[in-house]
Amino acid sequence: MFTADFNIFPDGSATPVEVSVNKEENAYFVSINGKYTGAMVADGTDSLQFSTEDEELEPYIGLITQHINADGARLNFPDTLSEVWGENISGSLFVNDNTLEVAVKPEVNLDEFAALIKDSVYDIVNFDEALDLILFKEDTAKAIKISINQ
Repeated sequence: MFTADFNIFPDGSATPVEVSVNKEENAYFVSINGKYTGAMVADGTDSLQFSTEDEELEPYIGLITQHINADGARLNFPDTLSEVWGENISGSLFVNDNTLEVAVKPEVNLDEFAALIKDSVYDIVNFDEALDLILFKEDTAKAIKISINQ
C-alpha cells in the first residue's frame, strides 16, 4: 500500500481540505479531513481519468486526480516495475512512503537481477522523490537495497 497526503482548495476556497489517498492494487481509497469518503479507480474513458461511485467523493475527484497524476509516477512505480520486469517479480508492496519491497521469483538470481535494476532503473524512473527499493527472495533471508534518487 502507498499513502499520499496533501491539501486541496475546492471551489477557490481559502480553507484547505486535508486529503489522504491509499493505493491498493488498482483502487485509491480516499479520506477527506480524516473521514473515509470513498474509492476511486482508474478509468481511461473518463476525462478525469478516475471514476467513483461515491457521491461524497465526486466534488473532489478533479483536484485529487491532479495530485495523483502529479505523484503518479512514484505511486505507480510497482506497476511500472511489473511491466518491465514482471517475469522476474512475484509481487511488491510499499511498506512505507519511502520503501518499496519487491519479491523476486525463486528461479531468478537475486544478485544478477539487482545488478540489472541498478544499471537500468533510471530509464524508467520519472519522479524526483527518494525511494528505497528492497529486493528479496521469499525462500532466503537475503535482501538487496537499491536507493533511487538519493
